[in-house]
Amino acid sequence: MFHQNNAIAPTNHSPTNTEDVYRRCVTSPLSEQQRLSNLQDTSSNVPLPLERTTLKRHLSLFSGTCFIIGNIIGSGIFVSPQGVLRYTESVGLCLLVWTACGLISVLGALSYAEIGTVIPRSGAELAYMREGIGSVHVRTGDVLAFLFSWASTFILKPSSIAVVTLTSSQYFLSGIMDDCGPPEELVKMLGIFLLLMIAAMNALSVSASNRLNIVFVTCKIITILVVIVAGLVRIAQGYTQNLQSGFTGTTKEPLSIALAFYSGLWAYQGWGSLNSVTEELKNPKRNLSLALALSLPTVIILYILTNISYFTVMSKAELLSSNAVAVTWGEVVLGPVVRALPILIAISALGSANGVIVQSSRYCMVGARYGYLPEIFACIQKQRLTPLPSIVLQVILSIAYCIPSNVRTLINFFSFVAWVFYGLSFVATLCCKWTKKDTHRVINIPIPILILNILIALYLILVPVISNPNFGYLVATVLLLSGLLLYYPFVYRKVEFRFMIQVESQICNEIAQYDRCSTNSACGCFSKTNATENGICAFLWATCSTLETCDVSNNKCHQPNTVCVRHPRCHERPVCYPMSMAGQHICPPMKPNLAVLFTLVSRVPGAIEKLKEIVEKHIYLTGLQAIKSIAETARTDVNVYSTKIIEIYNKYISIVHECFGGERSSFIPALDRACSKFINKNAIVEACGTSTKSAELLARYSDTVLKSKKVINDADMTKQLKEIMVVFNYIDDKDAFQNFYRRLLAERLVYELSASIDYEKMMITELKVKCGFFYTSKLQKMIEDMDIQESLRAQYRQYCVENRLRNTGMRK
Repeated sequence: MFHQNNAIAPTNHSPTNTEDVYRRCVTSPLSEQQRLSNLQDTSSNVPLPLERTTLKRHLSLFSGTCFIIGNIIGSGIFVSPQGVLRYTESVGLCLLVWTACGLISVLGALSYAEIGTVIPRSGAELAYMREGIGSVHVRTGDVLAFLFSWASTFILKPSSIAVVTLTSSQYFLSGIMDDCGPPEELVKMLGIFLLLMIAAMNALSVSASNRLNIVFVTCKIITILVVIVAGLVRIAQGYTQNLQSGFTGTTKEPLSIALAFYSGLWAYQGWGSLNSVTEELKNPKRNLSLALALSLPTVIILYILTNISYFTVMSKAELLSSNAVAVTWGEVVLGPVVRALPILIAISALGSANGVIVQSSRYCMVGARYGYLPEIFACIQKQRLTPLPSIVLQVILSIAYCIPSNVRTLINFFSFVAWVFYGLSFVATLCCKWTKKDTHRVINIPIPILILNILIALYLILVPVISNPNFGYLVATVLLLSGLLLYYPFVYRKVEFRFMIQVESQICNEIAQYDRCSTNSACGCFSKTNATENGICAFLWATCSTLETCDVSNNKCHQPNTVCVRHPRCHERPVCYPMSMAGQHICPPMKPNLAVLFTLVSRVPGAIEKLKEIVEKHIYLTGLQAIKSIAETARTDVNVYSTKIIEIYNKYISIVHECFGGERSSFIPALDRACSKFINKNAIVEACGTSTKSAELLARYSDTVLKSKKVINDADMTKQLKEIMVVFNYIDDKDAFQNFYRRLLAERLVYELSASIDYEKMMITELKVKCGFFYTSKLQKMIEDMDIQESLRAQYRQYCVENRLRNTGMRK
């Protein structure tokens, strides 16, 4: 029924493919024996696919933007936006604080946009603390990530879901019942029903949940626009007396202004919500930052205009005394239609509940993936591709929080904890500036802004405690730290009760019941005799051999010299890995086998770092040998040098993407270093005695491509130019390339040898993207001069035709 989730970068696939098996690929930093105990019992009659069954990347830029807006805008802007006004005591300062809080939220969102591309994992704060802070000190990152998983899974998220659904139920019933109000029991019953309805939608289809969120966001924005437009109409009618008061009565207490910022920043909560579903976002390196850039300014504008609209109807005193500001506003502006406002507020709150359920289930799933929760919660339903176990857990906890009447009090005292984890995520971003400095960043936030974000988070942690000391904050802190009592035995020491082992064993058996390696299967199990003593495959095999193995004769596999790996919790179902090794080099037919080996090796402490070193050395030596083998040919054929480099790069970048799973981004720097070394220093370069030889040969190869008269479509030419730029990135002396390229370009332009002037412009554009305007300014000038020359030629030919002159000295 379920597949266990291990994929980090989802890909498209058929949801009904029963050969797809999920297995956890990241664990907490435990001892080697404890890591090995996490190995799940899986096997198959066919090569084990690793990255096929995953949560789909179904969130587009529009969907991601709606997801953020839906999580920020709840019922608060309609019900209780008085917090900022209460502490500022003036309309003018109130609106300024709303704006400033929005801009501060933008700074936090930019930090999240950076770390979201450096650590492209779902789970947001959980993954950032585990891998960001953990990159500096493994145990610290692991403990902090566990505390976040504990707090979000069992307290913050389910209690928030309960409160939001009860709020939705309250306002919906208020909109359809008389003024006496609904009884508390009915509110709770309807709230639980709404919760089950939203949860069922999320469990059945992620896409349906996404479409439902878009509907909710549309309703929210339409409601807000009604308020805004009506407010603008009232301003045009002259209802501006409350706005004209400006800064009259502004507080002079610094603590009051600080509390106003505290209330305003809480109203913008949700700006980091898209980071919790990064693995489901299409093209996250582009869309994550763009969605944040589109959503937050939209929310800031809507919030400010909504508050202005409220002030066209209510004075400061009336707004502060209102129990539901939007309803009070509607009674004046909308008249009888105001009965629809509570229902619209209920829909807005329900949309927030949908967003929180999506977030909480991903936090739960990622927490289980890291080993902080039982493995069943890392699974997804294989037909519908939804994290069903995590959704069920969150629903059960949320229903439990719906029953007591004082759950809001718990949330109020626990709210400051959320900013603890925001602050730690900013610290993780700062840590990645040094530990992951080679990772490509779409956006790079200056360190002073990160420090400012950390200080703001610290301020928001201390302000509620200092301004209103209460025993409840101590209780919340104790509840948070009580997670350590669970971390030590269950995560660090891996203590398991007998009934827990039996339950997980039964689950493992159910998952793996179709994966047994039988006597009739042509599985081609991993052959120990084929493993070599050197190279990447030998290292992988040597590392895998430390895993617990079982006797082939007892596994009913009957394949000679095979290795089957046993899951300690599922002793009845040892795993026979369907792999075949041949030779000591990586070759394309071995990619599935290498991927399976890497999944095993990733459990061994320190193995990945060692593997990176081996991969870099292997690529470097392979590149040197390949260049040496073509040294004689390259003397007469300038193209063979560049095509060989491109061939090597394409081969290994394919292996990195297809075989190294979620760690692919950390192996790319190793590939880059290896390519840079063998391209700039190899047999051909040394034979010529000049370091500019690679630049010259690449420029001549570019000249050949751009002079080709063979019919070629734009797509193929674009591909060839991209490949040229790949090699160009590794060239150390880029100025030498520019000099060679400029001379060859002049020759092509003067003698009209170019296949197309458009292709020349495409190449210059690629160079401009990589090196900037000044690098290509001379090349661009040459193209512009050629365009002017062609224009003058055309005019001269036209002049000759019109005046019946001989067109002498002009090439046709």
